Amino acid sequence: MKKKIAHIQLLPIMSGVQRISLSIFKALNPDEYECHLICAEDPFNRTDSLIERARELGITVHVIKGLKREIGLADISVFLKIFRLCKKEKFDIVHTHTSKMGVLGRIAAKTAGCKKVIHTIHGVAFHPYEKRYLQVLYYLMDMIAALFADKLVSVNNGYRKAYWYAAKKLITIYNGIPFENNLFIERKLLSPLKIIFVGRLDKQKDPMTLLKALNLVKVKGYKFEAKLVGDGELTDIAQQYIDFKGMSEDVKLLGWRDDVPELLSQSNLFILSSLYEALPLSFCEAGYSGIACIGTDIIGVREVVVNSVTGFLFPPKNYLALAELIIRFINEPKLLGFMGANAHKFITEHFNEERMIREYLELYISD
Repeated sequence: MKKKIAHIQLLPIMSGVQRISLSIFKALNPDEYECHLICAEDPFNRTDSLIERARELGITVHVIKGLKREIGLADISVFLKIFRLCKKEKFDIVHTHTSKMGVLGRIAAKTAGCKKVIHTIHGVAFHPYEKRYLQVLYYLMDMIAALFADKLVSVNNGYRKAYWYAAKKLITIYNGIPFENNLFIERKLLSPLKIIFVGRLDKQKDPMTLLKALNLVKVKGYKFEAKLVGDGELTDIAQQYIDFKGMSEDVKLLGWRDDVPELLSQSNLFILSSLYEALPLSFCEAGYSGIACIGTDIIGVREVVVNSVTGFLFPPKNYLALAELIIRFINEPKLLGFMGANAHKFITEHFNEERMIREYLELYISD
């Protein structure tokens, strides 16, 4: 008899978290597993949503109406819907993703009698940029939800300290990328410096720190070309800043693109100025393609960018430090090739999607 497995996601967008579920689904033997996806509805009915991608793979999709990113009273109804679904389907394995679904999904699945409940920690809601009372609340909620999981998977080793109370349940499985879809390029020294950012334009990714640094680099008389790939709540503010500082010829906001590998091949410095991360796949993709990287010195990023080896790290929000690092690459262009080659080697050795999938499949069949 086939094992019934369900992945519980929050939003049906195609970001790193959702891509990991799809990668695992693709690797599961259809003769051994009956796959299900539980997630929120897509208000835009996008053809490239997680829902449509899952259906193309023959996965049964359960859309939970009323499920939203924000926390509210509607979550009581959402919890009951997930509980009833788990009770009806009698899943052998339930694998939850994201902080909110990690709480609702774990408790609903275990109380409904599901045999094995696994949660992957792709990020924490109790990060230092949240209000203090909410940090405490979210931390306590995570502690309670841990009681309803058989295994916790952290995508980095930095979270281990926070999850001391569940040390026996906790393992680390690094995220990975499919190497066959990325080509390593030994880049010639491009002039002017070609910079790329890939991520949401929101508070977490903090693109304004990058823009302030780029403005400082420009004011000091250095040349560069920067492309920001992504969209979000700060798009308009970012564009207004670019226009106000006269950087429209130097910095371009491209929105979301489906040709990121090609854009990476045209760049030789990747920068992400996030305030908090778990383990950003964008660094893996940039590093594998042979690009030197600059990232913030935070949990998650420290494990994918090796300071002074594959790139440089700088303190969050410190645009002065970031500007100095950009200028250093301009003044010492040989660092770009040296660190880009190191990044490719490091990513190849540690962030292979095949390894990630194998470790998850082993977790599914373990006692």
